[in-house]
Amino acid sequence: MSAPEWEDVDDVPTHMHQPVRSKYLTVIDVTRVHFITVCWCQCKAAESFQLQLLQAKLFPATFEKLSTAFTFVVLDDFVGDNLECSTSGMNYYSKLQWMTSGVFPHLIPVSHWTTMVDCRASKAVI
Repeated sequence: MSAPEWEDVDDVPTHMHQPVRSKYLTVIDVTRVHFITVCWCQCKAAESFQLQLLQAKLFPATFEKLSTAFTFVVLDDFVGDNLECSTSGMNYYSKLQWMTSGVFPHLIPVSHWTTMVDCRASKAVI
């Protein structure tokens, strides 16, 4: 069987399909990687999108282009794994990819996780 046949993604589970619209957020949690459609509050008195994320207990991967956010639970869990087991950000995210889909982990996009978390973990150790 050729490689393209193995990579046929027509039978991908629905929870792994990234929304087609641009207003979705990749949320990384200890349970798995989630793709969530976001409706930001647009009221006159509304907080910035970054603050809306923080109020929802999500930490944005970047403050410029909001496309990925982390739960504080996953950040705490990673710091614990990093300090106790020396788990790298890449290995921790690989585990989350497998938790999201044990069959198609390669289809879960690599996000800002490894850069952000490795940076934060190194600062936490200092």
